[in-house]
Amino acid sequence: MKHAAACKSVDESQFLRDAEPVLAADMLEGADQIAAFMGLSARQVYHLQGRLPVFSIGAKLFARKSTIVHWIAEQEAKATGATI
Repeated sequence: MKHAAACKSVDESQFLRDAEPVLAADMLEGADQIAAFMGLSARQVYHLQGRLPVFSIGAKLFARKSTIVHWIAEQEAKATGATI
């Protein structure tokens, strides 16, 4: 049983190492990057912070590109009455 637990932790740690570049490529760091991705100004990002799918770590804002794209699709679906 000990061996199975050791294999599992190795597999999980390998998964995390493999996922790091993917996660990093999907991450937007700071209002400027989020704004550039969305076609907004940094000021608009801060103003819409409660409605946009962003999160903060300390004083810095972060967002995932994939989450923003999905959120935009949801907003479009709501506006047109379509389903995702």
